[in-house]
Amino acid sequence: MDDLCHYAERPLSFIIRYLRHRPYSHAIIFCCVLAAVGCAVSTQYGVKFLVDSLIDYGQTQQAWLAFFVLIALIAGDNLLWRLASWIASYTFPSVTCDLRRDLFRHLTGHSPSYFMDRMPGMLTSRITATSNAVYMLENMFIWNVLPPCLGTFGAIALVLTVSGPMAALLVVVAAVVVVTMFRLAAAGKPLHHDFADKAAAVDGEMIDVIGNMPVVRAFGGLVREHRRFDATLDRELGARQRSLRYLERLRLLHAVVTVILTIGLLGAAVGYIPIEKINAHVRHPYGLAIAYLAYLAAITIWNVIYPLQVVGVCLSVTIIYVLGNPYGEPGRVRGLFVLLGKYSLFGYIAQIAILQVLRRGLEHIDSEAVVLPLSFLLALALTIASVEIVHWARAHSLIVDRAYKAVFA
Repeated sequence: MDDLCHYAERPLSFIIRYLRHRPYSHAIIFCCVLAAVGCAVSTQYGVKFLVDSLIDYGQTQQAWLAFFVLIALIAGDNLLWRLASWIASYTFPSVTCDLRRDLFRHLTGHSPSYFMDRMPGMLTSRITATSNAVYMLENMFIWNVLPPCLGTFGAIALVLTVSGPMAALLVVVAAVVVVTMFRLAAAGKPLHHDFADKAAAVDGEMIDVIGNMPVVRAFGGLVREHRRFDATLDRELGARQRSLRYLERLRLLHAVVTVILTIGLLGAAVGYIPIEKINAHVRHPYGLAIAYLAYLAAITIWNVIYPLQVVGVCLSVTIIYVLGNPYGEPGRVRGLFVLLGKYSLFGYIAQIAILQVLRRGLEHIDSEAVVLPLSFLLALALTIASVEIVHWARAHSLIVDRAYKAVFA
């Protein structure tokens, strides 16, 4: 029992204790994920290698080599993920089994007075919840946390081949974002612990009441137990809502930072393209309309995943550029599009806040057919109004102009 007491304030060491029981399995899983992400990142170079080889018609052997390299990278990406999943399917459950076994032995080693003021259902629920939390942590780290982190390092390495200063800036920004997000996430620990306590209390109440149902009925305590359980549920509901709202604020901050970095990288990449080539590609309204319809169909089928968000930003900026690209003196409508293009980053961030406010303000309306067009029109009008207010304020205040340039320039 004393062995586990040493980990009371060291949860990370407690988890690593059980990972060390199966070091080879975890090492193989990590290496498979690392290699799979490497194949996924290298696939972009494989496509470029294949396209360059096909353009050079005289290099047939090189084209076949590029083709087989691309096939090997794609196959390696998929097979390595399956190998990691296969090994994890028996490694991760084994870790949770070891953890529950040790926690149960640790619990049974306490003195009888320990169980006097603690509900048996709550204690057993804590053991199961701890093992499930460790299982979720392992899965989330391997499948959701580790791949994007490795992909970020791979993307920075690719950017390094194009521009050293840009890659260095990405490293600094990524480090600042990681440290900030980690500190903000750690600040929410009391909220999450409070929710865990309340959730365990709910399970303990249910198990104890059901286990003593004959006694409860004999003394006519059903109504009293119902009221007590309702109060316990209300406390658990409040704790869960506070915990989830804190997580949503973190996700919103992460989304805003991601959008800003994406727009900055796209702007830097487009900056290397001559303006003549850009104008030659965007002067095809039918192709742009077809691309936007395909984008709408994609987000309808697969929801708004991050790659589609990037595509949507590119298409929206392209539409604004096409409508605002003057072939003469711009009128009122075209001048408005030019203004939106000039403040595109500010308008995009303002639109996120506006949509959040509208979502809360219109949630009492049940008809989705009314909410969607109304929210779209209001968001468009408020975004245009916010852009025009900022533009007017910059023209009339040097402080506002300098603040805008410091944040968005």
